[in-house]
Amino acid sequence: MTVADVTRQLTWRVLGPLKGRAKSVLDWAGLRGEPPKTFRDAGKAYFVTGGAVAHRVRRVAAEGARLPLNRELIAELSLAAAPGEDPVIRDRCAHLLGVRPIGRARPVTDAAHAADPHAERSDSSPDARQGRPTPPG
Repeated sequence: MTVADVTRQLTWRVLGPLKGRAKSVLDWAGLRGEPPKTFRDAGKAYFVTGGAVAHRVRRVAAEGARLPLNRELIAELSLAAAPGEDPVIRDRCAHLLGVRPIGRARPVTDAAHAADPHAERSDSSPDARQGRPTPPG
């Protein structure tokens, strides 16, 4: 089974078919053939608030964190999105299945890089500490 298949099945098992509950979460995740939606937009389609959809997502994610996944699924969710694949869908599936992206680092901002005391010594950015004293060490 693919990541999307497992995510869909989990969502239907947790929320069931009543009142579009599962559909609202799948719409938020982008697993119903359309781009991912915001909580508010997914809720509008089913006449509920964005907060209700967020609560449903939390319910599915809580169960997903307890779901035993095989190594292949975990590895697939831990990698960056393939070319042509929507990274938002992948991240939302990972969230619903309780998998944190292991192999991906968050983007480094200029402020975080400039505050890094090792940036100057690593030659990663020669002008990162321009005009600032070298930290002791």
